[in-house]
Amino acid sequence: MPTRHEQLLEEHRWYTGEHKNADEINLIISTRLTHVSQFPFYAQALAEAVHEGQVDKNGEPYIDHVRRVVAYTQEMLDEQYPLEGKRPGEITTFGTDYNDRQKLHAELISVAWMHDVLEDTPGLTYYHLKNMVEHDGQHEVSHDDQADLKRVVHMVSTINRSRDENGKHYETYARYIRRVGNFGPEITGPTASYNPKTAHTRPLSMVKLADLHDNRGRGGIPKSLEERYDRAIDTLREMNQEEVQLNKGEVR
Repeated sequence: MPTRHEQLLEEHRWYTGEHKNADEINLIISTRLTHVSQFPFYAQALAEAVHEGQVDKNGEPYIDHVRRVVAYTQEMLDEQYPLEGKRPGEITTFGTDYNDRQKLHAELISVAWMHDVLEDTPGLTYYHLKNMVEHDGQHEVSHDDQADLKRVVHMVSTINRSRDENGKHYETYARYIRRVGNFGPEITGPTASYNPKTAHTRPLSMVKLADLHDNRGRGGIPKSLEERYDRAIDTLREMNQEEVQLNKGEVR
């Protein structure tokens, strides 16, 4: 008898929402990924498919916002987890192996592309994305590679603010921001890829900060939204700074 998890995977094997790009979405989610380096390509394709035709509050194509979030995330990765000048197998001054950094870049760029796909696409669920990384034995995938792939899906699920069947959010915005900020190194990124003594931002917080900064920088938003974004940015910065200090022995 199939488990509940297996039942959910089967139920969500195909996207059945009323989206003009439903066929393209199904083509993407039916792909079985075998290595995290593949994810950014499919994440971009999925984002471009689900956000096609969507506009922001200023009437601009929503995908432009997503592209800026990807670019901002890449900037933070290049600053805190640089790849340039490093060789495979080399331990960097940040205490992270080059190969782990490559994986972390691929993971977070994938999350940046998909940071709104679940929240903004009725009928698209966590299980549709999980379908891309579940394997039935037809492909040889190492335990570590599958863990990397599942971690991307977990992060996408965490950064997308969930809604109920009536379109209402399950949690307050403040609680959501703290949940993202608490998404810790023990489940984010390859082993030892996050070193709070040298990096300033938890990996998933990078993507959310990129999202918030772009939202905050766009004109035409109400004062109340500006203030909410500012509070969220301050909260994430404070949470990350407290952890850096804690790991340096400055906080008891």
